[in-house]
Amino acid sequence: AESKELKLIHHVGMVEENAGFQAGKKMASMATFKKAFCLNHFPENAVTVDRCIGFGKALNELDIEYMGQVDLPDDNIARFRAIVEKEVDEPGDWDDLGFLLAGASAVPAALELKELHSNAAIASFDTSTLLYEAIYNGDVLFGVDQQAYLQGY
Repeated sequence: AESKELKLIHHVGMVEENAGFQAGKKMASMATFKKAFCLNHFPENAVTVDRCIGFGKALNELDIEYMGQVDLPDDNIARFRAIVEKEVDEPGDWDDLGFLLAGASAVPAALELKELHSNAAIASFDTSTLLYEAIYNGDVLFGVDQQAYLQGY
């Protein structure tokens, strides 16, 4: 609708909330978890917030408990891990938990969490070489590429 209002002939991209919604549906189709968090490394950015909002809406529609957005540092893996572990407040392998990363810069910290809690289901927005390796190794389910020329899962 916005594209038509602006009289654009073509529009490449996806509304971030819709992308978050689709990521939630995809994640739930690939892994079993009872509750999930959206881990936001850049909460000042409306893009990452919208991704988390869409993710939460999809989970609510699927009767999976959405625990909300967790705001995290982008530059300190130890603090990232400590904040997530405090929010989760459960020991063990986290076999009933899912995590959507609002961006790929959170992948290194998420992989450290995965080492400590091996059954956590993790998916991510954006892509990187490390994310591709994590997908290949089975540590991350998928990455959503929101780049203008590389849309999709």
